[in-house]
Amino acid sequence: MQSKIIKTLIFSALILFLFTGIAAAQEWVVTAPGDIDKVNLSTVNPDNMTLREAIGKAASGDTILFADNISAVSTVYGTLNISKDLTIGGDSKVTVARDSGSVTPSFSIFAVSGGTVVFKHLSIENGNLVNGTGGAVTVDSASVVFDSCTIQRNRGDFGGAVYVANGSNVKFITSSIYRNNAVTDGSAIYVKNGTVELQNSIISGHSDKYNVIRLDQGKIIASQSRVIDNTVTSKGSPLNASAGTVVEFRNSTFSNNTATESAGIMTSGTLLVENCVFNGGITSGNGGGISLGSGSNGTVKSSVFSNSTVTGDGGGISISAGSTVSVDTCTFFNNSANYGGAVFSRGTVNANAVTAVNNTAKFYGGALAFWNDGDTTLTKSAIAGNTAKSNNTAKDIGGGGLNISNSRAVLSDNVIVGNTDPRSIDFGEFNASVQSGGRNLVGTYNGSGRFPIDSADAAGLQPADLFVIENGLPSLTKATGQTAGFDNIPVYTIALNSSSSNPAAGILGDGRTQPPAPEPQEPQDPSSGSEVNQTPGAEPPAESGSSLLMYLILGIIAVILLVVIAVGIVFFLIYREKRKYKFG
Repeated sequence: MQSKIIKTLIFSALILFLFTGIAAAQEWVVTAPGDIDKVNLSTVNPDNMTLREAIGKAASGDTILFADNISAVSTVYGTLNISKDLTIGGDSKVTVARDSGSVTPSFSIFAVSGGTVVFKHLSIENGNLVNGTGGAVTVDSASVVFDSCTIQRNRGDFGGAVYVANGSNVKFITSSIYRNNAVTDGSAIYVKNGTVELQNSIISGHSDKYNVIRLDQGKIIASQSRVIDNTVTSKGSPLNASAGTVVEFRNSTFSNNTATESAGIMTSGTLLVENCVFNGGITSGNGGGISLGSGSNGTVKSSVFSNSTVTGDGGGISISAGSTVSVDTCTFFNNSANYGGAVFSRGTVNANAVTAVNNTAKFYGGALAFWNDGDTTLTKSAIAGNTAKSNNTAKDIGGGGLNISNSRAVLSDNVIVGNTDPRSIDFGEFNASVQSGGRNLVGTYNGSGRFPIDSADAAGLQPADLFVIENGLPSLTKATGQTAGFDNIPVYTIALNSSSSNPAAGILGDGRTQPPAPEPQEPQDPSSGSEVNQTPGAEPPAESGSSLLMYLILGIIAVILLVVIAVGIVFFLIYREKRKYKFG
């Protein structure tokens, strides 16, 4: 009987081990900065442990830290493969780089093929996998979090920095992706099939032939993040998303990017942009901020498009035939394009509370151009001080502010005055079906007579008659004190002239104020060393003391319950032995 009791106790202890995780997660400390070719786990010396050995020794759920004297680790013998839950890194910055020696083979730094991996305070550098995916990190069927990391100067075929595939989830928190290169596509990130999330992170400094971020299948979500100072030289955009994908950007900035397609976002999928700034884009294609391809569905809210130069159409936004877009409470200032200095559309557009000032078109539509069988609704919008430069006055239909050709539109409660073209036309219309919903204040109209002018008193009105003027332009040039991050982009406002005789007051209301722009933290200067383009900011919110106490109490209760059950089993078996009771 005694032996049976002992066996029962052992069995109960095993139950406790399995159900309570008595085998607590371990911490492994990297104490050697170099690499090792072949790992023999039975002979690892803790006083001389490489990162490769630590990954091999660690069990799922463990943490790998670095000794205080280790600030950089080099990899020589190939990719570090991970397929279990791990946290690598602590509170101090450590560089993990492929050795730069001439005999070092080509490989990426990390390949994650399972589990959930958290990289903390790492600078991942010099990966080189020109015939494979992910110059720095490949994530396949796994979840990865980059927390306060820098991924810089890596090179891959698809995904110069990071490649995401097979339903993986990758999150960047307060991290930087800087100066990576791709042979085929995605110099920063290539998403074959997965979800990428950017939180207070920055993608910058890339100069490559193709897209900086390529979303082939999946989703990208960004908040408080910046895509800045990137250049695409052959074909592509800072962000290019295929049909069927989802792109969501909130409180973020695209600034000073140069491309051959859109200088911001180019998508044929579903797009949501809210409270963002697109500034200083340069492209030989269409869309200084956004280009929506056929079949796309977009919502653009409370955003600013400024200072972009576009050789094609749509200084701020370009909309293709077959796409549907809502543009609400957005400002377009000082953009230029071939047609549509602010917006060019061949698709379906619902535009409300648009402010377009000081935009320029080489031909028609100094601010807005709606063409070729599209459907447009324009309400509560102010179109003033824009310019269309075409000098073919014999054939021009005009449109220093608005041009509608071969399409359909409904205009209600708009102010379209003080715009300039060679024939001093604010609104030019050709072979279009344009209906007035009432209260449109239009300076000069030229067209086929299909638009019923209900504002004959508007002829000759200038922006100064309607809006507060500063530096010769409406108050869109006046900063509110808010800035879009470190780019110092003004957040523009426009205010109605307070004169009681202002004819726009009853149309647009008492005033128009653009919403606050995003206020991300400034990144450090790239010349500052290992923190290249790192975005400082608050760490992810820690669990509160009360939450940790609650978890501790719940854990203790669970252990007590399991112990009670185990003890109950022991007494039951003792009782059964005494009574010679048998099951069955």
